[in-house]
Amino acid sequence: MTSPYASTTFENPLSLRVDGNFLSTMSISPNGRDAVLAGRRGLFVIDLDDPFAAPRWLHHETQWEVADVQWSPHKSKPSWIVSTSNQKAMVWNIARPSHDAIEHVLHGHTRAITDINFHPTHPELLATCSVDSFVLAWDLRTPKAPTHQWADWRAGSAQVKWNYQNSNIVASAHDSHIMIWDVRKGALPLKRINAHDARINGIDWSRETEDGLISCSNDMTVKFWSCNTSCEVPYYTIHTDFPVARARHVPFGDQVCGIMPLRGGDNSVYIVKYGGKSGVSSLEPSHVFKGHTEPIKDFLWRSRHPKESHVDDREFQLVTWSQDCDLRLWPIPTSLYKDFNYTKGTPLSPGKVLVDYDYRSYRPEPSTPYEDSIIIRHRGNGRWGYFGGANGHRSNSKSSHNRKLISGLKNNFGWNSGSGSSHFLGTSENPNIQQNAQFNHLNWISGIRIGQSAFLPTTSESEVGAQPQNLGEEVSDVGHKFPKLRFERISVSTGNLVISLNGPWRSTTRDLDDLIFLRVEIDFPRDYPSEGATPKFKIEETHDLDEECRQELLQHLKEISETYCNSGKFCLEPCMRYLLGEKVNLDVSEGEEELLKFEDEKEKSVSADQTGKIGSEHQSISEDGPSSDIPISDESSEEEEDEFATSGILTKPSFDSTPVPKNCGAIWTPSGHLICFFNLREEKKSTLDKIWATGIQSSDGRQKCRK
Repeated sequence: MTSPYASTTFENPLSLRVDGNFLSTMSISPNGRDAVLAGRRGLFVIDLDDPFAAPRWLHHETQWEVADVQWSPHKSKPSWIVSTSNQKAMVWNIARPSHDAIEHVLHGHTRAITDINFHPTHPELLATCSVDSFVLAWDLRTPKAPTHQWADWRAGSAQVKWNYQNSNIVASAHDSHIMIWDVRKGALPLKRINAHDARINGIDWSRETEDGLISCSNDMTVKFWSCNTSCEVPYYTIHTDFPVARARHVPFGDQVCGIMPLRGGDNSVYIVKYGGKSGVSSLEPSHVFKGHTEPIKDFLWRSRHPKESHVDDREFQLVTWSQDCDLRLWPIPTSLYKDFNYTKGTPLSPGKVLVDYDYRSYRPEPSTPYEDSIIIRHRGNGRWGYFGGANGHRSNSKSSHNRKLISGLKNNFGWNSGSGSSHFLGTSENPNIQQNAQFNHLNWISGIRIGQSAFLPTTSESEVGAQPQNLGEEVSDVGHKFPKLRFERISVSTGNLVISLNGPWRSTTRDLDDLIFLRVEIDFPRDYPSEGATPKFKIEETHDLDEECRQELLQHLKEISETYCNSGKFCLEPCMRYLLGEKVNLDVSEGEEELLKFEDEKEKSVSADQTGKIGSEHQSISEDGPSSDIPISDESSEEEEDEFATSGILTKPSFDSTPVPKNCGAIWTPSGHLICFFNLREEKKSTLDKIWATGIQSSDGRQKCRK
């Protein structure tokens, strides 16, 4: 994706659940495509245009809470991010590999850093402030020591902000007062403003005027200052019913600001017009962005505009990050632009230029020589597919380095790093780890909602079976319904899936009661599901699956997908049910609950030791290959027995509500003995023989594949 106008999320609501209480702060890339969340375990980079892709994790384990993270707003440094780590500031260059992404470490404070701010015009300059009451200015070309330092001496600093119109002016908030400094005046402040009656939480300079300043505080007020005139009193004050964490100018409209509560306030962001107002008033918002269930941690704006534009035709979207672990994108209604006196297409003011950023994402790991790819084997291309890098092997040194890098880490996503065997997505040394990998990616996908359902309350587990809204939701539903499926590649943005499974299809070299390994590649068109927009299936050729049966499987998959897509229904689940050996109903007019049923519920007794052999000798390849930075646990869990019935395609399957008999069980006796019972192996085999004898029936009653 090279244009922001190709984004599917900019004009749509989006809710992305990031389960990680250790993530404390957020920033947006200058092109508006990526968001970075920072916490005690490092940085998470998320592609907002492709939210279904697993995030990139840059590891940095620390016991200190990350107070702030800032993405460089400059075109010359689009890959630089600065985050806090107690009294140090970490300068990241995420254009480098994740294990070597720290460019500089700024160490000048003696207490914890509370805020970071890049200079608006000089890419190499930034300012930091700390509990030690000092404000330091840094030149990243000489990062060993700060170039300027100022101190209040009496109170620690909570916020620091460069002036947008005057590159020499910087303001800092200390307890209940504001200090304004000039880099040309040494350590003496230009002004001291006794602004509030309680601790100041945020300050923000105006983008349009040199003297406009907003401050907010725990005293439940937001104050507007004109620093060129008397700073004794603000010219306008807003009283709220909650302590205010942030008050910032909105990047569009005529004198508009956004107000974020520290706590309370319905966990909302309030948009207020203050142009032409003076004196004191209560909070009267023009618009409220409401939906979070916990206090909001930060709110930012992403924008887009055509390249080489000479008029102001920007569009905006609000991005919020909350303690409820939801990252949300809020489209701006057209009526709001009009209400704030913002008209697209107006000429730019003299001296103002809209910067054209390279529209790329830093979520994918930078390419490496040992990047692997998965290739589905086909006889027609003249060679067999393989797993491996460009030279047919994997870099052991890189894998070893990555294992050392994340050793001992464990985070709330369920991504673990076990002792002695830590792995990334894409490695193949432990099949149990691979299964945990795909499960975690499915967990990530299951937390994403796009469109009208994005901000609806989370549904209960009993309601999860509803029709999915997009391919990502469908993949998540299928992955959680069928834990024996292994998603070796999940790329929702390109519509490409690679799935491996064990199915009860005819084997040319094994006994009839053995399941055989299948690997299927599926390509979904962009307008799926709709009439004519059916997915394309490829089944890998193996010595266990003869060509005749493979072609029949492909034909049946095509028939199932066309039937469902022509009715506007998603087809991944019925296709997977068919490959797993279940019967699929093609009469979609019977409704969702009647689409997929078994012919005989009594024939569902295949043991887990057969279905659990999901090709452990095969690799698990992620969307981004082995350079993905998400560690995976090597802890394996015992799965329940899979159940399956005979497979095929029926027009009207029968339904038997008789409960399936128990095949095994255990109970403790009063004497302390454990009594267990199991079916004999001969009984299971006889049941399976019965299934094989039944064969697969199509709609015309002919036998299929199992001869």
